[in-house]
Amino acid sequence: MKIAISGYVGTGKTTLAKALSQHLREKYGLEIEPVITTFKELAKKKGMTLEEFQLLAKQDPNIDKEFDKALLEKVSQREHSIVATWLAIWLIKDADIKVFLTTNLEERVRRLIERDGMTEEQAREHILLRDKQNQERYLKVYGIDISKPLDVANLVLDTGYYSVEEEIQLIEQSLKQKKLLK
Repeated sequence: MKIAISGYVGTGKTTLAKALSQHLREKYGLEIEPVITTFKELAKKKGMTLEEFQLLAKQDPNIDKEFDKALLEKVSQREHSIVATWLAIWLIKDADIKVFLTTNLEERVRRLIERDGMTEEQAREHILLRDKQNQERYLKVYGIDISKPLDVANLVLDTGYYSVEEEIQLIEQSLKQKKLLK
């Protein structure tokens, strides 16, 4: 089983992927580790800030292509996976379910303040910049318009409205409807 989870920064991709993995393991005995690779991690490995790495990726489309190629390679080696990244629902063509996470800007700002220790102004600026940069980059590199998730997503969840547990229940219900879980 392959589950693809996409969404903008601060929508809860990583949180949901980890919780869903644990739930499916405990309830169904599925070994379905999340595949979570982020630009933030790559930037850190290269000794760069996320902002510096984003600018580099804007200039060099091979960075995105290498990042996504490595991600797809990891996923292809696994029978089961939960992939949580900006482009997961577009890249994981054979995903059994494609989930797009959304929530309002204020909630995303609140989460970044809490998660990353940013000020409100820093968090808002960071979110708006990353949204803009990623939209432009993915359109240029892949022809993917990430502002139109309804074109590919099977399920869209407002993570400011649902708790993680409720999100898991909705995904579980969808997987049961597709006869992927009993």
